Amino acid sequence: MIRVETILGNTGHHDLSRTDGPVGTWGQRQEQAVKDWQSQNGLKVDGLLKPGGPTTPPEWKKDTLNGQGDAWKNFNTAIGKLSGVSDTEKFVYGQIYAAEGGDHIDPNSNASSGITPQTLEDARKAGAVPGLDNVQSPGDLSTDQRAGVMRWYFDKTMARAGGSAALDKINDPLAAGALADTLYRHGSSGGATLIQKAINRVNGNQNLKVDGGMGNDTLKAYSDLLSKPETRDKLLNELAEMRDRATEGKETARMDHYRPKP
Repeated sequence: MIRVETILGNTGHHDLSRTDGPVGTWGQRQEQAVKDWQSQNGLKVDGLLKPGGPTTPPEWKKDTLNGQGDAWKNFNTAIGKLSGVSDTEKFVYGQIYAAEGGDHIDPNSNASSGITPQTLEDARKAGAVPGLDNVQSPGDLSTDQRAGVMRWYFDKTMARAGGSAALDKINDPLAAGALADTLYRHGSSGGATLIQKAINRVNGNQNLKVDGGMGNDTLKAYSDLLSKPETRDKLLNELAEMRDRATEGKETARMDHYRPKP
């Protein structure tokens, strides 16, 4: 409970100054903080903590995923089976899966769950997930394989910062989701470049080297800006704006999902 209160305090949903820090017990204020966080992140607003992960899709993708039977439930179950997976990872991977349309196969790129044929081939060569030698295209991936490939992608993309486990260092689920979704949607280098440029714009175009690599320096600079509500909101808004321009306004709903809510 103390960790939950601390995270909600860092995201601006729970005023810890009123009690001089987390109290470690559940009450009306803690329940309201959880509801506010759920509302901001497009989840069912019930004030309940669900360690197993979200039980309903984000509102903006609800219709798409509800049309795929048990796909959302099965994907969250698969994520939960990953070794040592954190609650932050579960949330982040679920949000990305939803943003990519669940198991939908893109008719142009042949990607499914955002996993492109090239990513599948790279994962196969790396021996990242069992059974990939028998998979011809992303649409043929099992749910467990989709979850495994997604995690492998972040292990690779964030290797300089500690792999997928580095997502848990960001004590702000929405901000962790924004960073991960940027890296996933815009590619390892392209996504890192956008993140670095957004950080520098909020910081006054100073300090951070823009090299397209997601290392410890970038992760620390990102986390530092999250520590204050005003710079946190500026960072998330700046990143959303830059991503929207990069996709020529064609995926605005996806970018807006990660903006701070009033």
